[in-house]
Amino acid sequence: MMLFALLLIGLGMALLYKSSDKGLRKAKPNAQQLIQRFRSQLRLFAFLCFFLAGALLCLIYGSSIGFIGWWIFATPVTFFLILAVNDLSKQPSKKS
Repeated sequence: MMLFALLLIGLGMALLYKSSDKGLRKAKPNAQQLIQRFRSQLRLFAFLCFFLAGALLCLIYGSSIGFIGWWIFATPVTFFLILAVNDLSKQPSKKS
């Protein structure tokens, strides 16, 4: 069940990124049209994934442990999504 919650959180984060302006610019033209058409529905589905993951964890482990588990799962997923999305190559420094 924890793996399912982790997958739901990852799916929610990916959907929020894809529906953002930055994710929309990087998408292929066919995907851009689809994302622009269903942007609010994608965001709603992403937040529904977050809620479902939190509800599952709270139902199984109790409200306090479930929320902490959800928080612990969401933090590294967000960090890895940021690392995957941003260009981390070293930029040449300009000397004045």
